[in-house]
Amino acid sequence: MLRHSIDTLQSRPQLYRAKLGVYLLIVSLAVFFLASLVAYAVIRTALSIEMKPLVVPISFIVSTAFLIANSVVLHFAVLAVRGERQDQFHKLLYASFALSVVFLALQCIGMGQLIETHFSVQKGFGKLYGISFTLAFVHAAHVLGGVVFLIYVAAQMKKNRYDHERHWTVDICATYWHFLDVVWIVMLATFWFTESALAA
Repeated sequence: MLRHSIDTLQSRPQLYRAKLGVYLLIVSLAVFFLASLVAYAVIRTALSIEMKPLVVPISFIVSTAFLIANSVVLHFAVLAVRGERQDQFHKLLYASFALSVVFLALQCIGMGQLIETHFSVQKGFGKLYGISFTLAFVHAAHVLGGVVFLIYVAAQMKKNRYDHERHWTVDICATYWHFLDVVWIVMLATFWFTESALAA
């Protein structure tokens, strides 16, 4: 244990740099998604006469519950590894992976519905569904990146690389998924509030 403590202390500057890099990535992604959602709202408002209301696929609503559950599970996984409850940590990480896969599957169904509507309705009316599909696709691509991150964390977990002192990768993974959670909820809220404002 003393050897682990010394190794952790010596590597701390590298850990801080790695955390800073990930946090900068999250900030840049947040700016990108925020700008994209503002652009969506502007386009939707400007072309309100040419577009039918956006109907958000039911699978998008259902998938939100799985994304929130995944975020909660990862939070408890971080607490478990910090408390050296390794068995609980392992179970929670596997549960997180399963929830993320279900979320992705539901997203694929929803995006399929959006793209089908995009090509089936009249040209002017289809624009809105194409834009919505693009936003959902970009988010799903980042979710896929989060799944790859989870696989990496699970592989390191199998090698017993995490304990109460060395768990920063798990922390960062959880933070990234919390970020994806917030982005998705804000995205759905933007869709809903924009349609509500135009209907008023």
